[in-house]
Amino acid sequence: MKTTLINISAVALLALALTACSSDDDNKFSVTPDVASVSFSPRSGGAVMHYALPSNLDIQSVRVRYTDAQGKQDIVEGSYLGDSLTLVGFNEARTDVPAYISYVNRQGDVSEEVSTSFSTKDSGPCAFFKEAEVKSAWNGVELSYNLPDAGMKGFAHIFYIGTDPMTNKPDTILAKTINLQQGENSSFIKFEQEMDDYDIVIRTEDYRGYFVQSKEWKDVKSYQTVKFPEDQLKVTCPSSYEDDDAKIGLKYLTDGDDRGYLSAKGNYDQYYTFAMGPFGIGKNIDIDLGQAKVLASVRIYAQCCTKESYDGIFNNSYANLLPNEVTIYGSNDGEKWTPIGHHYEPADAGSNEWFSTYGLVNRFNPLSYDDLSQIPTPVYLDVTFSISDNSYRYVRVVPNSVFIDNPYMPNRQQYVTMQELEVYTKK
Repeated sequence: MKTTLINISAVALLALALTACSSDDDNKFSVTPDVASVSFSPRSGGAVMHYALPSNLDIQSVRVRYTDAQGKQDIVEGSYLGDSLTLVGFNEARTDVPAYISYVNRQGDVSEEVSTSFSTKDSGPCAFFKEAEVKSAWNGVELSYNLPDAGMKGFAHIFYIGTDPMTNKPDTILAKTINLQQGENSSFIKFEQEMDDYDIVIRTEDYRGYFVQSKEWKDVKSYQTVKFPEDQLKVTCPSSYEDDDAKIGLKYLTDGDDRGYLSAKGNYDQYYTFAMGPFGIGKNIDIDLGQAKVLASVRIYAQCCTKESYDGIFNNSYANLLPNEVTIYGSNDGEKWTPIGHHYEPADAGSNEWFSTYGLVNRFNPLSYDDLSQIPTPVYLDVTFSISDNSYRYVRVVPNSVFIDNPYMPNRQQYVTMQELEVYTKK
């Protein structure tokens, strides 16, 4: 009896083994991938695999397996509905990255793999440092870089060596994070702690959250500025919108009210602000300083939410009148103008527009006079100029376009609004 049980057990184990072997074989189907039907195009941070599936009803998709720069194994799959796959996960340009191609049938079984390889290009966080430069600027530094490829995405975190307010010891403090963009770009970075020289550290990060590279710039000189007295600004604007009843006019552009205090105290339909139009886009605001000065920046304010909604020229959509692109010019005779500053951001930027600071401009929950007094920093755009010894007596501000914050209430008459305008010069 004992011998019989042993024999039965042996037969059962043999059956299980044969079943396992059969299952392993069933997970493969006998089709060899055609490597000739696959090609690769290097791209920023990876590659694109182009493929053509064979005319075989048993094949459902193609699969590519590779290991990215972080050592993670990635598997990407494509069906008859497409003809290319994007392979990501790289930073520095690489050649001959091993890849393994296989087919998958309708039951999910995978064929044998055939080896191949592909190359990649530098990612944005890597290519960023090839032309990145940190230069002296007003009240901070100027960062410039150039990315030739639209696919070079990522982030750059700008730090400076300052003093930790909690410990009063030297520390690396984050000043700004920028979203990398194609083309020649520049960004002015200002710091909370005022110093004559800054040590700057920039670290880049890819979209998957991985740190890529880092570089340091030491002893970058910074130049301080001072606001030109508002009561000495002689401002003209031929396209200024004047409405005494609504309290809209040129005189409110430099009255010192950078938040909307007067509007908060005024009647429902009184705004105490400045506007240009109709068709104010592309028109100019000219400022006479009365004397030539080394110009540092022009600051444009938005009115904080002092009304639940805006009627009249605002058409219930305040942000549709705020400039997203501005060009600043300088002159010494009021006739020949030199471009000295420019600001641009996409008209439909989403939630990162210059006016979106803390949501203070949104037309909801109006702020009272006391609320405005508690705001530590009003909402403004700084159009900063590069360091220069050139001086100008006249300043021209031209809003080239406005935001499209609410497409359902379009700004058909092309009005432009600003709560306050300030000029800053070399200290």
